[in-house]
Amino acid sequence: MSSRHSTWPVLLCIYNLPPWLCMKRKYIMMSLLIQGPKQPGNDIDVYLSPLIDDMKTLWNTGVDVYDAYKKENFKMRAMIFCTISDFPAYANLSGYSTKGKQACPVCEDETNSIYLKNSKKTVYMGHRRFLPPNHRYRKNTKEFDGKSELRRVRRGFDAFSRVQNMNTILGKRSRTEIRGNWRKRSIFWDLPYWKCLEV
Repeated sequence: MSSRHSTWPVLLCIYNLPPWLCMKRKYIMMSLLIQGPKQPGNDIDVYLSPLIDDMKTLWNTGVDVYDAYKKENFKMRAMIFCTISDFPAYANLSGYSTKGKQACPVCEDETNSIYLKNSKKTVYMGHRRFLPPNHRYRKNTKEFDGKSELRRVRRGFDAFSRVQNMNTILGKRSRTEIRGNWRKRSIFWDLPYWKCLEV
């Protein structure tokens, strides 16, 4: 919190390796290093643009690569399967504002939030609805907020429908197109397969 400089590494992990190898350092590629002094914020799409262009090529046409083991060339194709980040970085990557009363991008307007006056913080409740319907914590009122949890998780969440007609140019958002907490259309939606991924 007291740092005067921000550095964001963007790492690519190869997931079609065995689980005990895919997170080893020699199989992780640093594709970008975004230097400060400030964090990129919503303008992170400017930095990600060359990476997304390369990933489109790897998905559509592929590139010729030499296999040293088989001693032959092959057409390599690749895709971005998911992103892993903390919640503030998630906000910058997705275009969804993770601050305020509706901070959950899945629950959106159904987010349960309570503002604590003394600590001046917003806390988020209602997580018991993600439990199975007959879970004992759902009826437990004493250890939670004094209420039973009868609601279910919203099904069929579709983030693409929220942003598909937003016109975003290299991370700059148009103030006329804000939809709820969605502030921009992320550059990841330019990938042809991104809307089909469950993760």
